[in-house]
Amino acid sequence: MSQEEIDELKYNVEDLTGRIQVLRGQIDVLYDIIHILTAANRIDPNSLITKHIRQTLSELPREKEDRDRGKLDICNRFMKP
Repeated sequence: MSQEEIDELKYNVEDLTGRIQVLRGQIDVLYDIIHILTAANRIDPNSLITKHIRQTLSELPREKEDRDRGKLDICNRFMKP
């Protein structure tokens, strides 16, 4: 492999890593939205669609500590009286 090909591969890996991080953030936001809407009684936590969304999101790879910290931050921000 030439140095140019190696540099292009490095760039592609960095680009994909960035895209994965963005997708993980978006997944976390969706999870948090479901959590907030359920907590605020805006959606039924036992509905099939809510269960399906939660199941789908739970199968995706995420950092649990980041998810829990983000959920707490969002709940504190939006659920204040």
